[in-house]
Amino acid sequence: MTKQLAKFHAEVRDALPLLDRAISGGIDHFIASTFDQAVVDWRVYRIAEWSIRLGAGEREMVPAERWHALRSLRHIMAHRFETLDPMLMFVFAAMNVPKLEFAVRRALEKGVTP
Repeated sequence: MTKQLAKFHAEVRDALPLLDRAISGGIDHFIASTFDQAVVDWRVYRIAEWSIRLGAGEREMVPAERWHALRSLRHIMAHRFETLDPMLMFVFAAMNVPKLEFAVRRALEKGVTP
C-alpha cells in the first residue's frame, strides 16, 4: 500500500457522507440549493486535486478509474468554474465518487502493485 494512495482514499471516503447529504434531496433540490452545490463542488475539487498528487504507479493500481477525466474536471473547476453544470456535478457525486472509493479501497485491500 502506498501512503499517497491511502491518503487519497481517506479523502474520498471522508467526502462520501457529505456528498450523500448534499444530494439526498434529489436533483431538483440540489439545483435549487447553492449550499449543497458548494459542498459537492468543494469536495469533488479536493478529490480531483488529490488525484494529481498520485504518481503513475499509484494510478496504475486503480486501472478502472478514468484518471484523465478526473484531471480534466479539476482543470475546469480551477480555471473555468463558471461553466460547471450542476447536473453533471450531481451525477458525479452520486455515481463516480462511490465507484472511485470502492476501486481504491479494493486496490489497497489487495495490495496490488503496478
